[in-house]
Amino acid sequence: MTHSLLLTVAAEPRSGTRNAVFLPESGSIEMLKNQREFDEALNSLKSDVPDADEYASLSQIYLSDPIIDELNSLDPFSRSYRETAMRLYKKLRRSDTYDPRRDELSQMAGIPGDLWKGVVPWSFRSPKMIGEFLMSWGHIMMLIDLSSGTVLEYGSGSGQLALMLARCGLDVHCVDVDQPSLDLIKAQADQMELPIKCESALFGEGFDGKRFDRIIFFEAFHHAWAFEALLDRLSERLALDGRLILCGEPVVSSRTPSVPFPWGPRLDGLSIFCMRKYGWMELGFSEEFLSETFLRHGWLLMDHPFPNLGRASAYVARKGSGTTINIGEPNSIPSRFIAGWSDGEGLHRWTASEVAKFPFPSGTIATVCMNNMLNVAKPVTIRSGDAVEKLTITPGQERTVTLAGPVGSTIEIHTNVDRPSDIVPGSSDNRALGIAVKTIMFR
Repeated sequence: MTHSLLLTVAAEPRSGTRNAVFLPESGSIEMLKNQREFDEALNSLKSDVPDADEYASLSQIYLSDPIIDELNSLDPFSRSYRETAMRLYKKLRRSDTYDPRRDELSQMAGIPGDLWKGVVPWSFRSPKMIGEFLMSWGHIMMLIDLSSGTVLEYGSGSGQLALMLARCGLDVHCVDVDQPSLDLIKAQADQMELPIKCESALFGEGFDGKRFDRIIFFEAFHHAWAFEALLDRLSERLALDGRLILCGEPVVSSRTPSVPFPWGPRLDGLSIFCMRKYGWMELGFSEEFLSETFLRHGWLLMDHPFPNLGRASAYVARKGSGTTINIGEPNSIPSRFIAGWSDGEGLHRWTASEVAKFPFPSGTIATVCMNNMLNVAKPVTIRSGDAVEKLTITPGQERTVTLAGPVGSTIEIHTNVDRPSDIVPGSSDNRALGIAVKTIMFR
């Protein structure tokens, strides 16, 4: 749910910078192990809702807790990890219960008198902050890559993204557990004469199981406590060749004070404020864990970082089965796997080291199509889990290899590398090249 405060990217963004979204470059991280100090920081707010400066200040303080070590000693996919993560949430929130139908509400007191300046993010009165949202929404709109079709936004909040998509002519649907937020969207849509459809439901539900071309979570997926079950449900809500887009999620490329574990309730002041005051679930994820989670549930997840703005960084997921990846195209390989590959060349991409890897969604069979464009024979081994295929590809030959049976979460392509300048007379190409991979098909 994109709530009225839009406080969801307080964790350090995954785009390379380690500053919190609104943290000044000169800001410092302050670990508050003393609960009294932390409470005093939260109690220093001038009102019930942080302003832009307080927002930044809360993003700079972090609470430590012994449960962190417990979580890091457990399998993050285990039941015991999940139980421990919920125990941390309840401790931070100071409550023994969590129910999204009750705890994920905006607590909005009614439709604002000014529909255009009284709604988030315009109500923050901060051009810098609003600019971040505009860039985030623009990135989402580019990744949607539709000129017509159906779009469903989960956790649509004040509806600003949905309104822009409807103005593009898309068939827009909004689902939020918070009815006042939906009423606000309807009031704005009526004023703009836009046919947006709204329905109150939990994540994964709504609109009688209708399938959509695109499903969007903007600053909302991390409110899903049952995120693994949600991924299974979302695969049933997408149309053929549909896409799931996540943007503005607190995903970190390495452990941080806010997310010092594979996943769990975030430990920055802003997130704890939201948990304690509103009851909202405020999860954070490591990128490694999130990628593995999607693979285990049969999804291919591609990252689309946004330079110097973590809030606008996005992920695009599609169901693995039935997907063909044209390896030579831009953004065809997740950044976690890009080591070992050359730059894309349109119709192919070279392996650039002795091992190149690609994610392997659970429950699929993979077929790798390769071409030997060098003038020497290439011994190639394709491996995943217990599945191993070995072959030799002669110069100019195209070959395909299919992996089935007990496989792992990655495809490994093993071959030696050569420099064209060493083996092709007159060549000045000094790149280390293995085999040219054209496509990886999953079924």
